[in-house]
Amino acid sequence: MRFALILFAFAMGTSANNGHPDTWPVVKYNGPLYKMTPEMLRERTMNESWEIPKDMPLINVELGTHLVLGATGNSSLEKRWGLHSIEAFPGLGCVENPIITAANFGCGTGCITFSTQAQSGRVSQQYVGNPYPTMDVWAGEYCFGLRLQHLGVVGLDSCTDVNVGFQSFIGYHNCW
Repeated sequence: MRFALILFAFAMGTSANNGHPDTWPVVKYNGPLYKMTPEMLRERTMNESWEIPKDMPLINVELGTHLVLGATGNSSLEKRWGLHSIEAFPGLGCVENPIITAANFGCGTGCITFSTQAQSGRVSQQYVGNPYPTMDVWAGEYCFGLRLQHLGVVGLDSCTDVNVGFQSFIGYHNCW
């Protein structure tokens, strides 16, 4: 059995922060991040079992939380590439309020996991360009097992339905 670093990002209040994301608590994560490599990205194909690297952090996020990765304020990532964000939604079509959001990710990343299934995900970027932010999703917690889908962005944001639902994801940008 492999040892994994598990970090918890808990928001103040209840686990059902159902209000608008603008009212959610912000959790700034300054812990270790895993550097994705081009080889690793090419290795991962959908519907094929994938083992999370042993030194990739597992970030357990409470519902109704806005997670900021690499939270150092006005980061060089934001200055170079603009803001990137990921939202996970309880239903199809990204129409309801999201259940969690994550921002400020680059090639350094972690597996973000939460306690309920999401049915759709939105990936957003401040500026249109290539490379673009990406989100890979897994059905269960801790990015374990089969990678279900690879969600990208067209224009400034894109919503993708994941019919079987997902409970964890990895967001990354500019790993080439």
